[in-house]
Amino acid sequence: VITGMADQWLLPLFAVEMGDLAHLMTLLRLLRLMRLLRLLRLVKAVRPLHQLALGILKALQSMFWVLVLTMVALYACALLMTNMIGKAMMPGSEELEPETLKLFGTVLDSLFTLFGLMNSQFWVDVQPIFIVMPWMKPLWVIFTILSSWALLSVMTGVVSDNMLEVRQLQERKDEEKAHKLRQNAAQSLSEVFSAASPDSANMGKKE
Repeated sequence: VITGMADQWLLPLFAVEMGDLAHLMTLLRLLRLMRLLRLLRLVKAVRPLHQLALGILKALQSMFWVLVLTMVALYACALLMTNMIGKAMMPGSEELEPETLKLFGTVLDSLFTLFGLMNSQFWVDVQPIFIVMPWMKPLWVIFTILSSWALLSVMTGVVSDNMLEVRQLQERKDEEKAHKLRQNAAQSLSEVFSAASPDSANMGKKE
């Protein structure tokens, strides 16, 4: 609250004369953004959001290896495309425009271009390749199927499996908690009846 008041009222009045203190107040202003972390309480309070967050966190390890496999495959394809198109080793590639050749000029350029093609980008830019070398169309179809459809399905399956596992684990915890509550309730009732039974027996003898 104090930093908010200083930020809204005092800092605009003395910003010209504060010098280094102005930078300090700017830092405090940035620290105020840490209050956004309070939104994490909402994720923990809402059970479906909590289960979704746990499932995603648990799936990160498996997704990491999927991403590693993706990068290895992209790197291999980038090496191939750099030599075939960027360095004009294939017949007909010398007829391409410099802008098209620039997309595959180096391995990093090829890697970035292929990654963009995975995400439905640069298709307009690579159209001249299909015009000059139409025989490459089946190769791009195979690349799209493997890079986009297959990997996306794998990632979706990994996240879904981990979310299902988290849900089953949470259900088991809920069942164990409910079972303990039932046991405690039964034990309490048993103690109540045990404590009341001697009094009932004594009353029966007096009658």
